[in-house]
Amino acid sequence: MNEPKPALGEAATTQSGDPLVGAQLGEYTVQHVIGSGGMGIVYRGVQPLIEKSVAIKVLLWEIARNPEEVQRLLAEARLVNSIRHRGIVDIYAFGETPDGRSYLVMELLEGDPLDKVIAERAPLVAAEVFGILDEVCDALSAAHGAGVIHRDLKPNNVFLVNPKHGARYVKLLDFGLAKKTLKPGGSASPTRASIVVGTPYYMAPEQARAQDVSPQTDLYALGVLAFELLTGKLPFEAPTPFEVIALHLNQEAPRVRSLEQSVPEELDEIVAQLLSKDPADRPSSAAWVRRELLRIRNRMQTDATQLSRAKLPERKDEGGAAPQPGIEPGSVPLAPPADVPEDSAAAVATVPLPAPEATAEPVSPATPTVGGMTSKYGVASCHLAHDTPQDQPIPVAPLQRPGMVWGVVAFVVVVLAALLVLLAANPRIAALLPFDFPAIHVPALVVSEDLFEGMEPVVDPSPSPPHALPPLAAERPATEPERPRPPKVDPPAQAKPLPLPTEPRTQVVARPVDPPRRARPEPFQASKNRLLTRIDSHMTRLEDEAKKPGKGLDSLWYATLNKLRQKADQAKAPPELREVEQTVREYEKTRR
Repeated sequence: MNEPKPALGEAATTQSGDPLVGAQLGEYTVQHVIGSGGMGIVYRGVQPLIEKSVAIKVLLWEIARNPEEVQRLLAEARLVNSIRHRGIVDIYAFGETPDGRSYLVMELLEGDPLDKVIAERAPLVAAEVFGILDEVCDALSAAHGAGVIHRDLKPNNVFLVNPKHGARYVKLLDFGLAKKTLKPGGSASPTRASIVVGTPYYMAPEQARAQDVSPQTDLYALGVLAFELLTGKLPFEAPTPFEVIALHLNQEAPRVRSLEQSVPEELDEIVAQLLSKDPADRPSSAAWVRRELLRIRNRMQTDATQLSRAKLPERKDEGGAAPQPGIEPGSVPLAPPADVPEDSAAAVATVPLPAPEATAEPVSPATPTVGGMTSKYGVASCHLAHDTPQDQPIPVAPLQRPGMVWGVVAFVVVVLAALLVLLAANPRIAALLPFDFPAIHVPALVVSEDLFEGMEPVVDPSPSPPHALPPLAAERPATEPERPRPPKVDPPAQAKPLPLPTEPRTQVVARPVDPPRRARPEPFQASKNRLLTRIDSHMTRLEDEAKKPGKGLDSLWYATLNKLRQKADQAKAPPELREVEQTVREYEKTRR
């Protein structure tokens, strides 16, 4: 065979010691070795134009010389591309190296093989096992639907991909031993009579006997895989592969719960069915296994949710006081629905929970319950008031009403209104306040002359409006006789209306007279005026003392007082005024 001709120069070949590192295989450039196995070496490659990273699987020299192995590699590429599933590694190309070895260009995966995860962390928790088995069953179901049987399902061929973005997912690898059936879901004959292929620790009895294989053959390997994930151990172990195969053929597999008590019984039963010796006793398909796993997982999640809701802690005071009256210990308060009007939501009912019983049966999901909680593990049920037995009293606690709050608000408004009326009616009281209270002027009133006899009338020069009362007899001509007043009529008799006069008369209008009110300056201005007066008095005193014989003007203090007066006169706010007043007080203490 010809020697390989690296496309990237001799330097790469010499440095790595591998003739393919740096070589060009088709449109891909070989970069470095990723790993190796019994069949070949896996390299990391790249498509230089679009910079797409790939994995390149190249057969070993001794394997590549066998035409059957070359055909098996080509068959793997064809089978994988016939499935086209997200959970199965994708194969992009098939070719031959310059030295004559066959290779596959595959999808490059970043993550860990399942055997590494088992070695580091097994046994895994049930929730993680459910997720892994669910995706493996999905990939197997797609392969079986395409008529492909894997025949070598094991942890090393299950890869947990950790993408840079998104959640982890599972990929099924290495379909090199896969077998194509005549029809989807059917069985396939072995490659050659008396030839056993596969891994002994995960091999089904019919596969070990070189009999026809079927989808149930992969399901047996799935059972071994599930057993190892849940317990961290294999169901059968022996010093040699032949002894392991003999155990698979003749000995019943142990139950998972015999090694790991935390595993749910239903999951243990599924694994036991997968490990049945007879393919007819195993589940019918990977899709059925997936549905059962999903049902068990959902049931476990529901039970866990109900258990956490039912175990409500009893509320106590800090001093360990007894529960509130009207609410029994262990009862669950049921709030009224949100759409119920406030008037009808008169109480909050509490339903006491019965004591847990070990023999309590789970309630079917089809049972119509409202707000109910049911658990298989002795957790009591909780229903609304109409589902409660009649012999169990339901304490009722009244709801708090906001009426008291509105009553207080109304009282405050009334008090404020009364205070405003009092201030409006008493200007003298309003004058004592530190702020001006606006005066309320009462409009002019037209009243009867009986109320103002003996008072000097005020003549309104404007003509009487059409709707005004008739003019009173305050000023009548001397020649006109005085009209007698109408007699008083006791109620409920109707008083006779006064006859309308024929001559216009003077109208008397009584106007309320406001009490004399001295204009009062604003509090700030008043304080400023008082302070200026004090400073002026001190300056006048200094001037008077300077006029005395033998005395002169104290120019220092006089200038200081003059500056203080200017500062007080220019003050715009109370703090500035208080600062000047403090200095004046210091002066007064000094001059005493």
